[in-house]
Amino acid sequence: MESENIEMRRDCSEIENYPKGFDGKTYVLEIGDGKTRHVYSYWEPENKKYQNPEMHEIRNVRNILNAINSEINCQKEVIRTE
Repeated sequence: MESENIEMRRDCSEIENYPKGFDGKTYVLEIGDGKTRHVYSYWEPENKKYQNPEMHEIRNVRNILNAINSEINCQKEVIRTE
């Protein structure tokens, strides 16, 4: 997850032209090291209809979600990032 710069992610509210909605899934991610804490969210990052897969932030968040899911085996795969 370090390769996805998880500590330096921007919240979707800070990303120009990032679509937001009131339904669907919003992922809220929190990371901290005991001294600092960073919280950010993404609405429907795995949704191909709403999100541009070429957007750097979308690719990173999808990779992060895939890594989390594979670590805890809660889903097969969020979405292909290749």
